[in-house]
Amino acid sequence: MELFDGILSDQIQSFFRYIGYGFLFYLLLIWFASVVWVVRDIANRTKDPISIFVAVAISLLLPFVGLPIYFILRPSVTLNQSFENSIEQQLLLTEMYNIDICSNARCRKPLKENWITCVYCGRQERKLCTKPDCKTVMAKKWAFCPTCSAPSEAVQQARQAPGQRNLNNKNQTGIKQAKPKSAPSFNITKVLNQFDFSKLKNLKSNRNNVNKKIDQLIKEKKDKTENNPRN
Repeated sequence: MELFDGILSDQIQSFFRYIGYGFLFYLLLIWFASVVWVVRDIANRTKDPISIFVAVAISLLLPFVGLPIYFILRPSVTLNQSFENSIEQQLLLTEMYNIDICSNARCRKPLKENWITCVYCGRQERKLCTKPDCKTVMAKKWAFCPTCSAPSEAVQQARQAPGQRNLNNKNQTGIKQAKPKSAPSFNITKVLNQFDFSKLKNLKSNRNNVNKKIDQLIKEKKDKTENNPRN
């Protein structure tokens, strides 16, 4: 910068100086981010402490150069991928050799022929034969007992399901065919026939007799008043 003291002004020199500091800070930031990425990546690929230490040392001691070296030396498969590959291999082996494995995703251990529950996680994987005399241990995927050929619980439920559906359909049709009870009808002719009109006639006659007696009393009182006028 001393060569350019006479050519460049102080403001331009300070400007380029700040640009240089910014570029160095950017390189340090990229180096720090690469180290963090290496630590995360190696932790997802292996649990060996020596491999983790070597990967972190390469990224720290060899900035910008250790990252390509790490890409060459790192394990090609992550822990999750290796776990999935092992499960696929176990499934292939169980299908080939007809071996049952535990249905628990965290266990996935092979089961022996006489095991009803998994001895590793305690999950029930099998049941005994439905026939009381037979005590054969049956797997879930078996439809019939290999010893006495008795159907499994799933097969029995599948056979009983159509009968229950038919009963439900019959009950529904019976409910639909049943007619609601009609309300009792009011017949006015029966009421008129049952009514005794003779009582009504007697009431009218009695009323007429009472009115006649009242008229007679009124006339008698008038006659007395006419015969005996007041003085």
